[in-house]
Amino acid sequence: MSVERLIDRVVTVVEYGAAVFIALVTALTFVSVIMRYLFSAPIPDTFDFTRLMVCIAIFWGIACACWRGEHIQVDLLWAALPRRGQFAIDVVAMSVLLICMTVLAWVVLRRVGEIVPSGMTTGDLLLPTWPFFAVASLGLGLAVVVIVAYLYRLIRHHP
Repeated sequence: MSVERLIDRVVTVVEYGAAVFIALVTALTFVSVIMRYLFSAPIPDTFDFTRLMVCIAIFWGIACACWRGEHIQVDLLWAALPRRGQFAIDVVAMSVLLICMTVLAWVVLRRVGEIVPSGMTTGDLLLPTWPFFAVASLGLGLAVVVIVAYLYRLIRHHP
């Protein structure tokens, strides 16, 4: 199996994982609202869980968008250029994205290292928050790997 197919499969699994987190956020919010209005008893830590799971879904989704080239693009200038100019813009844009994602992944990973000893917990149930940050950091790490692979594929397949 080629590296590209392996990464494509991993990204597909990550995409499903992000979708599961979004579904959990939706279900948790819906059930909590129903519980609050019908029984005056919301689910504890709904706000903390939903914000942490949305963060995970976004960071994991970044990896998927980067591999499939589905991130936001402005193609006005790009479309007007010849193929070599388009290639140059693609390489520069992906390189800048790689630098930014690497810095973000490093900062979040460092934050996980600070949260673990600090004992940061959720507000109501006092559950540790570091596992959520660790899973989000994993998504950013994967995004960096995926961007490197995408950049390699872009340069290798350049006509």
